[in-house]
Amino acid sequence: MGTIAMAKHAVKAEQLGCDIIVTTGHEAAAHGDVATSMVLIPLVADQIRVPLVAAGGFNDGRGLAAALALGADAVSMGTRFIVTQECHVHDNFKNLCLKATEQDTLYSNVFDGMPGRALKTPRAEAMMKEGFPLFKSVKSAFEVKRILNLTFWKFFKLSWNITNSEEGRSILMQARQANGMVKHLKAINEGDEKEGILFAGQSLGGIRDIPTCREVIERICKEAENTLKNCNRFN
Repeated sequence: MGTIAMAKHAVKAEQLGCDIIVTTGHEAAAHGDVATSMVLIPLVADQIRVPLVAAGGFNDGRGLAAALALGADAVSMGTRFIVTQECHVHDNFKNLCLKATEQDTLYSNVFDGMPGRALKTPRAEAMMKEGFPLFKSVKSAFEVKRILNLTFWKFFKLSWNITNSEEGRSILMQARQANGMVKHLKAINEGDEKEGILFAGQSLGGIRDIPTCREVIERICKEAENTLKNCNRFN
């Protein structure tokens, strides 16, 4: 399964042997690019033959029906499943998601070095305003080293390999990733509303409860079926 945010990458992913392609629209949590799901899905659907999963902006059955109409075979809903009973994200952040609207996210590369979308929190807003946090990033890098249980040499070698890989992530990007990871864990594990950050999509605006995963799936499938039936009445 290959995840892409540009149509040309979907074509390349299929050529490389991916069995499924996931398109990530600009509305999504974390790493969407500039194209929205409305634009990206039909563009990709016209260029690949493998199954297509749409991500970015989906939280209900109407979204599923829309994605199917645009050429997708399924949807992926990260933000919707964050706000479920089974999800291990701290309740503090689940409640913040419930209160949020579609306007309460921020999009920037400051969160982990790549353009991405996060829930608007005090720390996320501060990161948007501050320059490169050198001291914090070094401290975070050593925290990541501890979490991964790596020796200093192995940690350095890992960073070097990432820098010289085909994608070529710079030391600056890796430093931001380390800093973002630590802040992310503060949100997920500790529920720290002041210092934590959480990747979340614009679909937050339509999420108003904390159901089980089963309830989410059954509700969405039923709503999608009803939506498609209602659309068929115009035939």
